[in-house]
Amino acid sequence: MKFLLFLFTTILLSCANNTDGLIGSVNDKSKAIKDGFYVCDYVPSKKVFKLLDGNILVIDTAWAECNFYLKSGKKIINANLGYVINIPYNTSIKNKYAIDFVLANKNNQMFSHPFGTYFIGLCPKKLDKYIAVILVERNPDSTLGWKEPITTDTFYLKKMN
Repeated sequence: MKFLLFLFTTILLSCANNTDGLIGSVNDKSKAIKDGFYVCDYVPSKKVFKLLDGNILVIDTAWAECNFYLKSGKKIINANLGYVINIPYNTSIKNKYAIDFVLANKNNQMFSHPFGTYFIGLCPKKLDKYIAVILVERNPDSTLGWKEPITTDTFYLKKMN
């Protein structure tokens, strides 16, 4: 009886934890390189931005990686899922959710993008030599916030390799 209960529980948990088809990205450059998902670096045309709240935003060289899907617990690269360009930024910003980066070319947008502790990711369908990026900030008027964000700058990412 204990064996049947164990078997039933194991099957139930494996079904509940089935992640086949889940789409993701590594979002860590060294791990992306190690796992074979790294594609190239992108250098921003501008690295320092003064934000509406007076904070200084500093971004660094971005990196692109392939998206993958999970199959039987393994990460499978699929170019049809597009890419993630991770743009690292300084963490001294008091409210990291006061900024966002968006692709200027909405026709190249594959998915909405991930946020990490030290980066904001963009998800293009293809990796062009130059990618225009828009810096958007939450409206300082608390009644508007993200309902009416403010576009404050545009910069380009240049593909390096």
